[in-house]
Amino acid sequence: MSPLHPADAAELDRLLRWAGEADVPGVLGAPRVPPGTTGGAETGRAAIDTVAAHCHVDHVATLVFPATVVEAEAYLLRRRWTPTSTVPSVVVRRRLADRYGLDHRQLDVSIVHASAPGAAGVELFCLPPTAATRPAIDGERRWHRERHTALLVEAPSERLLDELRSLLTGPLAMRADGGGHNPHEGPESGGRTVLYFRPATGSRLELTCRGDFTPVVARHLDGER
Repeated sequence: MSPLHPADAAELDRLLRWAGEADVPGVLGAPRVPPGTTGGAETGRAAIDTVAAHCHVDHVATLVFPATVVEAEAYLLRRRWTPTSTVPSVVVRRRLADRYGLDHRQLDVSIVHASAPGAAGVELFCLPPTAATRPAIDGERRWHRERHTALLVEAPSERLLDELRSLLTGPLAMRADGGGHNPHEGPESGGRTVLYFRPATGSRLELTCRGDFTPVVARHLDGER
């Protein structure tokens, strides 16, 4: 079995450290207040409190390029993390295809889930280097565009998801950055809905929940335009 590329190993070690530290206020950070705004900080703190009341940190995630999924799982085990499941990716596969002009059907992206006591979960997107182009590998290792932290909405509804979206893109000054529905994750509960947000600085945020909330995803994607 070949070892992980040093860049992938360093990224995975960073991810595992963050999994042990992340909480909702730390993920959302201090609210950004435009100059001259009155009461903006209080509004931002209230928004963080509202998000924290409905969500918890579900997982942290990144993309790596192991030769096989088994190689990534072995690395996790050596770091005392337990791989719990592996499913095909839908959303990230399409994002990579769109970003680099590739055929998404040729991108064999797997999602490895892993856990450790006292830490948020880990979600590792694995794409064999033989299935990706050199610009895609180099670009992702440099910019880490799929690196994110995910907040799980504990009792989702369309109304609540829309409210949380409004808080993240309003007082918390993030912008909509894609999303989708993956029927392969938790199919017994309707799959997994994901909404991505891009803050002014730092890694992307994922708002996720169990179930199929495709209408919310459509409104979220519409907000990108």
